[in-house]
Amino acid sequence: MRVSGGLREQALGGVLLLGSQRVIGIVVTTLGGIVLARMLAPSVFGMYVVMMFAIGLGIAVADLGLGAALIQRRETDIAATLQAAFLAQMALSLCLVGVLVGSAPVVASLLGLAPESVSSFRVLALLLPLATLRMPVAVLLERQLNFTPATLSETLDVVTFNVVAVAAAASGWGVWSLVAGVLAARLSGAAVLYWYAGWYPAWQWHPARLGDLVRAGRPFQGTSFLVLARDAVVPVVVATWSGVTAVGLLNMAVTIAALPSHVVSLVGRVLFPLLSGLQNDLHRFASATERALNRVAAVMYPIAGILLAGAGTIVPLVLGERWVPSVPAVQLLCLSTIMGGTATVLVMALNSLGRAETVFRLNLLWTGGLWGLSLVLIPLLGFVGYAVASVCQAATGVLALRELRRVIPLRVWNPIGAPCVASAASALVVWGLVPWIHTLSALLAGGLLALAVYAGLVAWMGGAGWRAEVREDWNNLTGSRGPGRA
Repeated sequence: MRVSGGLREQALGGVLLLGSQRVIGIVVTTLGGIVLARMLAPSVFGMYVVMMFAIGLGIAVADLGLGAALIQRRETDIAATLQAAFLAQMALSLCLVGVLVGSAPVVASLLGLAPESVSSFRVLALLLPLATLRMPVAVLLERQLNFTPATLSETLDVVTFNVVAVAAAASGWGVWSLVAGVLAARLSGAAVLYWYAGWYPAWQWHPARLGDLVRAGRPFQGTSFLVLARDAVVPVVVATWSGVTAVGLLNMAVTIAALPSHVVSLVGRVLFPLLSGLQNDLHRFASATERALNRVAAVMYPIAGILLAGAGTIVPLVLGERWVPSVPAVQLLCLSTIMGGTATVLVMALNSLGRAETVFRLNLLWTGGLWGLSLVLIPLLGFVGYAVASVCQAATGVLALRELRRVIPLRVWNPIGAPCVASAASALVVWGLVPWIHTLSALLAGGLLALAVYAGLVAWMGGAGWRAEVREDWNNLTGSRGPGRA
């Protein structure tokens, strides 16, 4: 069963807008990351990652799951509830800022940070109210599948961070270059949203409506906490056993391996509100989910495969020799990206069906598994042990498929089979070319050849029907029409 044309074209339009932003974001982030990696030591990145973990915990506490609940619950009177949700989040955010500023020396000591990091940590606490400022307008736009302002905001966010951070790093600011970059980025991004949205805070307090919304948001917030707890392995366990330099190396490995997963977050921004609108028609819901799986796999798998096969050459050529110890982690985490990225689409579908409690239980299992494996493997293998644990945890993503199939008639191999096989072939091409790649130009040529092999194979294996669907999607994205179409 096919997704209705109007809704599908609206979703594809959202994908095009967000995709344009994501491409710009990936290019700018990659170039900026390369420059920063050559200017800043791994220990600086490690310090920043550990501080951002603590800040992220505060943001998760203040979030209360209200934004996701407002998007998923279509029966909610948004005008009467949004102001109260914003006021509650902002009040909690400001209280948490005071706690973080006051406890900064203790937090820095517990996380193994140097005393000189306390001042930068206190400044980073401003990210909490900045995150709250984005929530109301983001909810309004996503409920309408209107992604233009968010696209502009996120593009400016990425560009601002990298421009400010690189300029500050060139001036010798060290970790302060990253702090200045992220604060400038979040502030500029929020300003763009408010400029376009036309929504402003007002004192409208509806405790009864807010109480219902908080209860609906608990599973979403619980899931956020579990994801954060899963991510805490790096700043807590790795930092404890191997120090902040190891955290910096592992963070770079995660950043590289996560490049293909940007397509998952892109699709997810559109998929969650789209599928939430289809939750009462399970056949259309299943069809839309399968299409999303195919499009995610078609983009994510070949990039992850090429990075996996060529990491030993890519890392020293692009980032420099001091990042070579991260190569084994990059390769393992690319496997994790392939499996975990596919499972993430399934989790988004479960959330769209209102199965947030099921997602919470799955994340509880995944978090416990990652922590248990990491506590065993990191002392044995160093920070690479985290990558091994991540692969094992990602393999259990099949549990999300089992839960989803209890509700909808979903097929998986049919949409991901051709991208999977074609990606493996392109990775073999890169692996075979590695002995001859000694320059950036040779690396680029090898990557383009591998992508050409992938494109030819996936088009052939997908068949005429799949090629027609892709052309139709492209026409919907660009507004063009084929011959004979009215």
